[in-house]
Amino acid sequence: MTLLRDLVHELTLVPFETLLPPAAILVLYIIGTRLLTSRSAGRTTRVVILIADTITIPALLITLSALIQEISGRAFTPATINRILRALLVLTAVWLFDRYLGLFVWTRRFRRLRGAEAPMIFRNLVSVVMYGVAIALIAVFVFDRTAGGILVSTGVLVGVIGFALQGLLTDLFAGIAMSFDRPFDMGDWVRLPDGTEGEVQQVNWKSTLLKSLNDGIFIVPNSRMSQSIVHNVSRPVRAYAMWMIIAIDRRYPPDYVRKRLLEAALSCSSVLKDPPPTVNLSDGTGNPLRYSVYVYFPSYQEHFAGRSELYLSIYTYLEHAGIETSAEKYEVATEQSPERVIARPTVYDELRQAEIFRILDDEQIQTLAEYSHERTYYPGEVIVRQGDTRADLLIVTSGIVLVRKPKPGGRGVEVARLGAGAILGEMSLLTGAPRSATVSAFVITSVIEVPKDALEPILTDVPELARKFAEVMVERQMTSDQFVEKLRESPKGTPEFIRESIDRFVAGISAFFRLPRRPGSPTGRPPRQGPTQ
Repeated sequence: MTLLRDLVHELTLVPFETLLPPAAILVLYIIGTRLLTSRSAGRTTRVVILIADTITIPALLITLSALIQEISGRAFTPATINRILRALLVLTAVWLFDRYLGLFVWTRRFRRLRGAEAPMIFRNLVSVVMYGVAIALIAVFVFDRTAGGILVSTGVLVGVIGFALQGLLTDLFAGIAMSFDRPFDMGDWVRLPDGTEGEVQQVNWKSTLLKSLNDGIFIVPNSRMSQSIVHNVSRPVRAYAMWMIIAIDRRYPPDYVRKRLLEAALSCSSVLKDPPPTVNLSDGTGNPLRYSVYVYFPSYQEHFAGRSELYLSIYTYLEHAGIETSAEKYEVATEQSPERVIARPTVYDELRQAEIFRILDDEQIQTLAEYSHERTYYPGEVIVRQGDTRADLLIVTSGIVLVRKPKPGGRGVEVARLGAGAILGEMSLLTGAPRSATVSAFVITSVIEVPKDALEPILTDVPELARKFAEVMVERQMTSDQFVEKLRESPKGTPEFIRESIDRFVAGISAFFRLPRRPGSPTGRPPRQGPTQ
């Protein structure tokens, strides 16, 4: 009260018209720089304003103090106002130093030493300690208070607060300990023993905030977090590993099943290719056999959708290979039970399943199979190279192939990753055009090669097949930007443009295979009825 009374008395004696300009400059400067900081939050702007504050604000405070001394003269010494100005200088120094720590130590130096920015709870604690020490120094050296009295009163106050806020202090020190130990960083996903899991959003004075899977917030006391077994699923790397068990009847050969499961995992876009997925026979003692598919997803959050995509991919690949998943089976062997033998699909079987050959009857498929052959390629081996003029059709029966387009000064850009059932090279086979891309094996891959000589007698006998091929070629081109651009520039309607495109391909196929021309069909031959399926 005495300090306040002295301050009011001294203020009535000071001529404010002299002090008004520097005081107004100080106020306008603070308002202007804060508005500039709010509009441009970049680090460079903050550094420039901090340097300007370091020069300007202390200089203006010192100027005010000097003016007061000069105005008052010897007859009047405004001690209380000078003390308050000195106290403001000390607090300004602490404020500026705290900002320097935030810009240069907590976000940069601390990151180099610990690998991450300083936790907010630690920064706040340091700020509180600095301001507390500054206030104590001001009380002792500016306002002439005794250090003993301040220590006694502070000790009593700390004791009362500590007794009243025991739980809060426990959480506070637990949060500080976690800030130094760093069991998790902001953005990590953690799981507690009771099943609570979420993304770490913030560690404050009292609790840790976890964002749950349903976009809610778990508020976990720091004391509980520090005493629990915390499973951090984002450490040591962001990639999240998981495995799933697939049960398959033992009548399917294990190596054949493993290849199909590996193809399914590699074809799944959500699964990381590095580290690569692995498939192992985890239990071969009973029926069904159990296979473990071990994969990595980019992060824990992404594994939920990725797991669904992987299950669908496994289902698709197993269904294409004729493999069924199995439940637990119990069998009693008898002498009358015949041994079940599951044969691998033959070239004929694969050709029969190919969409492009469904117009052919069984005899024609058999003829095609006699001319065709299956080859195996190993990872990295080139199957066809861009620019090749080899006229044959490729059907992928197992494995994964990479399709790359040329790129100056490099290996090329990957444009597609195809698996079992994919058909390649129909343009080269049917029109003789050079290969437009390079195709290589990504894993051990089996490919059926159908040469031109195998198709020529069939095309001569079944001209409808030429149109079927043409339709497939146009259907594939419809997904390309060039086809869409040509369609957009064409004055004709979409159905007519597509029909003319098919007719052009039919004409090209007829010319390449030298099909005899007869009036009444796109190939020059009268149409005949296709075989009954």
